Amino acid sequence: MFYSILANISVLTLAIYLYFRMNDYLDQKRARPLKRNCFYCLWVVLVGTVLMKYSIVTFQIHFDFRFILIALACIYFDWSVVIASIFFLSLTRFIFGSNLMSVVNLFFYFYLMATLPIISKYSKKRLSIFNQMNVTMAFMVTSSIILHLILGTLNPTIILECLILLASGVVGNGLMSLYIEDLSEVYQASNFDPLTKLQNRRKLNQLLLSLENSGEECCIGILDIDYFKKFNDTYGHAVGDRVLRFVADYLRQIESSNARIFRFGGEEMVIVLFGKNLSESCENLVQLQKNLPAFCQQQVDFPYTVTLSQGIAHKQRNENLFKTLKRADQALYRAKEQGRNQTILSD
Repeated sequence: MFYSILANISVLTLAIYLYFRMNDYLDQKRARPLKRNCFYCLWVVLVGTVLMKYSIVTFQIHFDFRFILIALACIYFDWSVVIASIFFLSLTRFIFGSNLMSVVNLFFYFYLMATLPIISKYSKKRLSIFNQMNVTMAFMVTSSIILHLILGTLNPTIILECLILLASGVVGNGLMSLYIEDLSEVYQASNFDPLTKLQNRRKLNQLLLSLENSGEECCIGILDIDYFKKFNDTYGHAVGDRVLRFVADYLRQIESSNARIFRFGGEEMVIVLFGKNLSESCENLVQLQKNLPAFCQQQVDFPYTVTLSQGIAHKQRNENLFKTLKRADQALYRAKEQGRNQTILSD
């Protein structure tokens, strides 16, 4: 049993790592929610099937860590993903033998589809993620024991193995929580600017390559905070950091599935627009630059007036997007040369 538990923990550990890699891939491909959910469902079903491969079989019952996988799905995925995954997992059980317990497992999974949303809704309001996992796992294991009691198949061996699995699950949950936390920190550090929480230059390069491959039309704007050095020199770096966060939050109002914002470096930020209604989106980008001073004056808790200089470039036919980015940067330079607090469109 020890080796089976160890194998299950190894499978889950690898699966969690692959989940982060899959998310990065879906970000690069700018996957729509439906496509993402299909990938997540496939991930759960494949991992669950592999876990069954390394399960302990007693009285035709498969004991493994699928209950941990389902608990993770309940916390991190949409319910459409969870329910679809549970349904397909109930069918994959027949791959490992078609018998009475396979049929019982099918009906048990239907029971989970009906009850887990209620348990999850209750626990999410009151408990930490770690305790949500423990409650969800305990509910599934307890329900399994009660089911065998009703069927008259319950015996000391089944109870013991269920309790060992639950105890192992709680320990595994603690270790995986630390593992997920560490992976999340690495993911955040490699993809997001720690100060503004905007996506970083690495993510910008990924998006430009993706748009380059798809051949989509797009528009790139580079914005620079005017006289930013003055804030640092006059008020200190804490105020400079506050200004950067303020501008980043202000720019987020244009963010959407077809508009991405990045910190380019220092006091420069980049907005990439693509998809439909590109002309209207670019006009909104110009208005965003113009409206910042008035927006600053409306803020009770922000006593500084900030202005932006902006350069905008539309992708030309057969133009490399990194060249488009360079033209936007040149337009920004002209905006600063001509007095700042304005937008210049690249030729």
